[in-house]
Amino acid sequence: MSHIHELIDWVVSVYIVKNGKVLLVRHKQLGMWLPIGGHVELDEDPEQALFREVEEECGLEIELIGSAKPSLNDPISKPLPTPAFIDIHKISPKHRHIVLVYVARSKSGDPKLAEKEHHDIRWFSRVDLRKKEFGLLPSIIFYAENALKMDEYIEKSKKF
Repeated sequence: MSHIHELIDWVVSVYIVKNGKVLLVRHKQLGMWLPIGGHVELDEDPEQALFREVEEECGLEIELIGSAKPSLNDPISKPLPTPAFIDIHKISPKHRHIVLVYVARSKSGDPKLAEKEHHDIRWFSRVDLRKKEFGLLPSIIFYAENALKMDEYIEKSKKF
């Protein structure tokens, strides 16, 4: 989807983890490795955008981790899962994105490449994240490493 607003758009991204690795895609238009994600469209909330983007871009079934979503019995209020992080970054000199960053665990098999949007899709280990050949932005490395840490922490907590 193209930009909705002239100056700032809301977007979602999700760092999907599985077996000690995190999923990234090589974006065709931007030419860089990024998490699954995209714009929150005018007719959807961030949670709907998140699950739509995951379905469109990799086809995985996921469960969010590191998010809170209260259970309310309120006819006019829908609780949304809290993002693990939020940032704002420049897309062009006049346009920025506010990004709701989520972390999820893959519950299904192999991801499927969205050939219209991405050149490649792959699981990155911690070592891969730091390899110069991939040219990952510092923010991508930070969020990916934290996603892996969250997953490890949850797994260790289950053993107690």
